[in-house]
This record gives sequence, C-alpha cells and structure tokens, in this order.
Amino acid sequence: MNIGQTENLYTILTKTAELRIYNFGDLNASEKRLVDAVFDASEKGERLISIQLAERLGVTRSAISQAINRLEEKQILQRVKDKKDKKIAYIEFTPAMRQSLDEQKASILAGLQKAMEKMGSSETEYFIRSADKFLRLYEEAKG
Repeated sequence: MNIGQTENLYTILTKTAELRIYNFGDLNASEKRLVDAVFDASEKGERLISIQLAERLGVTRSAISQAINRLEEKQILQRVKDKKDKKIAYIEFTPAMRQSLDEQKASILAGLQKAMEKMGSSETEYFIRSADKFLRLYEEAKG
C-alpha cells in the first residue's frame, strides 16, 4: 500500500469515527474519557461502579469522584444505588441523557441503513467482511 492509499484510508476512518460521536455537551478531556468508559460499558450491558472506572482509566478514586460530581451537575451521569447493597452505586447516564443517546443512535442507524440500501446487499456484505478483517489486522499490528 502506498502513502496515498494510507492517507485515503485515514481520511475515511476519520470520517467514519464521526458516526460514534455523540453530543455530550462541553466536556474536558477527563470528563470525556469517563463518559466514553460509561458509554462503552453500557453498550456491552455492563454496569460500573466508581472504583471500576478508576481502574479502567488509570486514575484515582478521588479523581473519578470529582469528575462524576461535575457530570452529575451537567446532568449527564448519575449514581444509581444497588437495590440489594445500598453501599454500591452504579455510574450511569441520566434518563434524559440516555434518551438523547438513543435518539442520536437511531439517527445514525437510519443514515447507515440508507447508505447500505444504495450499496446493495452483496456490496454491503463485502464491505462489512473487509472492514471486520481490517480492524482485526489493525489490532494485531498495534500489539
């Protein structure tokens, strides 16, 4: 692959990354990392507590707590007490933010559906297989 192809692929991937960008409002870098971690966990059906978030992000519990407090003030995240153990509080999106994320995802999926319809079934399937293979090889190359 020549440098032109590599740059073209980079441009395509950069534009594709926009599909996952959700509007969380004005966040600093640490808040963005925290929201991304909560988002990734929620997409997998996981519920995380603050210590798990601190471990995943490599920061202190104090730093996580401060960031959660700020994000609660911005009405993005909330602490949800465990029904069995009231000492445990899961960090989740507020109902309003969850609704906003669901609406944004629906809009993105609708756009993807329209693009896939224009590509056709066989071309879409080929694209998906190729993209999946590329991502696996890229992850291997990163080490």
